[in-house]
Amino acid sequence: MPGTRFKGWEKQSILSQEYSSLSMAYGIHPYFLNGEEFRSIDLLGGFCESNFTVAIGEIGLDIWPNSLPIDIQLAFLGLNYPSLSH
Repeated sequence: MPGTRFKGWEKQSILSQEYSSLSMAYGIHPYFLNGEEFRSIDLLGGFCESNFTVAIGEIGLDIWPNSLPIDIQLAFLGLNYPSLSH
């Protein structure tokens, strides 16, 4: 089950504890990156380590006016997990 925003990660974690058949992927979709605090991006790796995570996602590379620079979007790929991307 992919995540797209920081504020939903905790809810996902609770669901995965209640339903063992669900596998979680925590991420921040590029569409929401401008609205996220950079602290959220920094927290992703630690959150994944402390919660059972099968992948990072959803992530992707979006390029449009006012989108965040590609290097920030690429930072997710540096985490040691498979990724769900578009």
